[in-house]
Parts: sequence; structure tokens; C-alpha cells
Amino acid sequence: MSDIVQRSDDWFVKRIGFCGCSRLGDVMAQGRNGAPSATRRNYLGELLCERLTGKHAEGFTTKEMQWGIDNEPLAKAEYEARMGVMLQDHGGMEHPEIKWWWGSPDSLVGDDGGVEIKCKTTMNHLDTMMSGKIDTAHLYQITGYVEIFG
Repeated sequence: MSDIVQRSDDWFVKRIGFCGCSRLGDVMAQGRNGAPSATRRNYLGELLCERLTGKHAEGFTTKEMQWGIDNEPLAKAEYEARMGVMLQDHGGMEHPEIKWWWGSPDSLVGDDGGVEIKCKTTMNHLDTMMSGKIDTAHLYQITGYVEIFG
């Protein structure tokens, strides 16, 4: 288990220059006619700057993101109660073979799996439930975790 606490200063330092699973949607983003998107280009620039400076790129937290951060412990507790399991926090790790690729799942479930919690605002949650569609960026993120933690 990683003893790094997610979102701690040590966690941000450890991840400097690493492509994180939560940003794989940016890596895979395509522009018009299949060209690389501005989102992909900007993320590449962010990673390059981190590697050159050794400093974490400052991000931002929207009120929706803060809602998710604040409610994640409640969602984890609900998952544990419903599934009869104990979640284990994990600060993340680098891919065992691919340099500069990092994954920090919300929790692991023993040796059998992991959990990625998405605490959406009520309206966004209802939209997801009604459409039955999962955000493609979230699918990339989960796929990245499976690749790293196998």
C-alpha cells in the first residue's frame, strides 16, 4: 500500500510530471478531423512545464469538484455498507513498465479490485441515471487503473 495521502503536499510532489489516470480523457481528446485537440496540447504543455521546473502545475477546483471531494467519504462509507467490504485508501503508484504514468484510485478493495467514486451534483447524477451513459473520460480513467493495478 502507498502511504501517501491523496491531495496532500507529498502526493502533489510525487506526481510532478506524471500523466495521471484522471487526465487520460485529456490525452485521448481529439479535435476536428481527428487532429490532436487543444485540451491534449495544453495537458502536454502542463506536463512538460512540470518536468522542466520540478513544480506542480496549479489547478483549480470548481464548486462541483469541491462537492465531490466533500462527499467522497460518505459515498465510500455507503459502498462499504452495501457491498460488505472495507475500502483501503491508496495514494497511487506508477505503471510498472510505462514511465511517467501514474494512477491514484479512490480506494482498493483488498486484492480484488478498486473503486472510483464520482459524487456528481444532483442534476448531473440524474442526467447520468436517465441517459445510462458514463462519461468517456471516466472510462479512460478506470481503464488506466486496471492497466496499472492489474
